Amino acid sequence: MEVLQRLSALCAAVYFAGSASAAPLGGHIWDVRGARFIALEELVERVVRAKIVLLGETHDNRVHHELQLLLFQEIVLQNGRPALVMEQFDREFQDALSVAERRPDATAESILVAGR
Repeated sequence: MEVLQRLSALCAAVYFAGSASAAPLGGHIWDVRGARFIALEELVERVVRAKIVLLGETHDNRVHHELQLLLFQEIVLQNGRPALVMEQFDREFQDALSVAERRPDATAESILVAGR
């Protein structure tokens, strides 16, 4: 229970409502725990301080992917090397993914190819 409370307090359950042009709430960040909208800068501060960050998205929403990238980049810039887990890869390709990601010449594309 303590882990869930800490996760809830640290992550504050953020919701991205889509792109600014597609929905009335698009471009706004809702803090469920605080029951209020927050600025992107506040979200970045929270994410950088958090021990665990879970980033979800609507798979075909470009804005969601851009926000994920921005948050991940901030974590890297301020905290070093976070672990990245992606649920889209099938388990049967894990060995190939592990080999591909450890190569000194690894690129996002070569890892995607290994994960099929």
